[in-house]
Amino acid sequence: MRRNLLICLLLAGITLAIYWPARHYGIIYYDDPLFTTENAMVKSGLNWHSFGGRFPAWWLPTGIR
Repeated sequence: MRRNLLICLLLAGITLAIYWPARHYGIIYYDDPLFTTENAMVKSGLNWHSFGGRFPAWWLPTGIR
């Protein structure tokens, strides 16, 4: 039990150390703005309609922003 906790904490610490510099990065627009930030479904925010669609796992966090 104690060994599992140590492994989990070690993995969490390594992950945090790797991604820590990314907190200062800006948004990189690799995707087409019409598909991401200018999309009507994204602009409508969270509603029942935004849970559907072709990419439901992608729409939810994008709609929160």
